[in-house]
Amino acid sequence: MKFHKYKVYSKLISKRISKHKESITNYVAFFIFVLIGAVILNYFISPFFITPLERAVLSSNTQLKREHDKLSKAYNEIEEVVRDIKQRDKIIYEQLFGLERPYTYIEDNSSKEQLKNLTFIELFTKLENANSNLVKEIDTTSAILKSAIKGITDKKFDFKAIPSIQPISNKNLEINIVPAGMCINPFLKSFYLHKGIDYSLPEGSKVFATADGTVSSFMSNGSEGGTVTIRHKYFFTTSYANLSICSVAIGRKVKRGQLIGYSGNTGTSFLPHLHYEIKYKGRNLDPFDFFYGELTVDEMKTLRVKSAQNIQSFD
Repeated sequence: MKFHKYKVYSKLISKRISKHKESITNYVAFFIFVLIGAVILNYFISPFFITPLERAVLSSNTQLKREHDKLSKAYNEIEEVVRDIKQRDKIIYEQLFGLERPYTYIEDNSSKEQLKNLTFIELFTKLENANSNLVKEIDTTSAILKSAIKGITDKKFDFKAIPSIQPISNKNLEINIVPAGMCINPFLKSFYLHKGIDYSLPEGSKVFATADGTVSSFMSNGSEGGTVTIRHKYFFTTSYANLSICSVAIGRKVKRGQLIGYSGNTGTSFLPHLHYEIKYKGRNLDPFDFFYGELTVDEMKTLRVKSAQNIQSFD
């Protein structure tokens, strides 16, 4: 009898344990289902709900991107200033006074793509270094220029004797120009060194002296046709070729802006034009560097860009 009771109790306990296990399994399954549902729901809904911390981080990132773009722009502007200073130095030291520059610039050949790949901190550091170098260069240049100006003033330097304007009237920068440098000869169709610049002009256009000086020669024959050469102070000479008429005599003193002749189509000329050259101690210089007395830096750049499209000379 006792054994039978024990067996009944054993069965009851087994049933309860079995129900317990089933209940726990159901709870675990429900928990896993809820967890998976929550993950899926979070995946699809969370992008539409941003926590205050996430919002602050996103705002900070947006601000950093704006600062990054500003720094990139500022860096490019600094590079532009350095290029302008270099160009002015070229005129002042190497050409105007025939001197070597007393210092060299620190070159930075970083491309725009490389700058875009820099982090905010890296770009800021680079900009800070560039700005520091620029300040040093400006201070050095300023001190040197002050010294040069003092020396020039003491010696009563004659700026009007330095070529500094265009030899023709071209205020609107509309006249077609062929630059100095390697160009194609219109007759031989091969490259050669073009030592001056060509202005495409109607015959009879007025030609002016670009600086005070003395007419040293006039040639009416030869490949350059009618050519007036003017000798200036400080070892400069200018020449005006392919003229149809010369209105000044040899030995005559002329002033900057004074009429000296009229353009033509003389010599080995492909079409009516004026060929203009500047020399310093017999060495040809780029006339574009000597329009600073008439044109702004931006206007000189515009003239260079327009003329760069022409690769065939007119003579």
